[in-house]
Amino acid sequence: MSKILRIVLVVLVAVCAATGAYWYYSPYLAMKGIAAAAKEKDADKFSEGVDYPRLRESLKGQFSAHIAKIVGDQQSNAFSSLGAMLGIAMVNQMVDSFVRPEMVMQMMKDGEVKADKRASDSSGSSNQGELKWLVERKGSDRVIATPQKGTGPENAEALVFVFDRSGFATWKLTELRISFPEK
Repeated sequence: MSKILRIVLVVLVAVCAATGAYWYYSPYLAMKGIAAAAKEKDADKFSEGVDYPRLRESLKGQFSAHIAKIVGDQQSNAFSSLGAMLGIAMVNQMVDSFVRPEMVMQMMKDGEVKADKRASDSSGSSNQGELKWLVERKGSDRVIATPQKGTGPENAEALVFVFDRSGFATWKLTELRISFPEK
């Protein structure tokens, strides 16, 4: 009887270890899956790993805060508050039209924001090989991934991808953090 109990115990420990390992490595698997979908240009598979409503709200908040900062710096201008209201309204519309699968896939593939599609086609960055990622876990529910394009000061964190856990081992891209250039 003790031999059967040992076998059951070993199997139980192995199952728990495998489940824990899968849970721990699941964000890396999710990132690899949506990066592969971006490379293959499979919008349906890519969209399974993105929470578009949260992503849009994240970008709207960042752009609105950036516009408010710019307007706050120009207090002497009488039209600055009108400009801020128009800018925020434009940002909301721009983000709603900009955050769609093909645009987010391109950012994930290249690791940067490109305003002009022709610029991304002519740069050849997609042919430079695999993009390296610096991945940092923030607790058990958040992973922050930063594309690394080299070493040195020119490798400033211009774009950061934030993944949040939803469910046991399902991860979704919920936020893009953009570093706005200083004046």
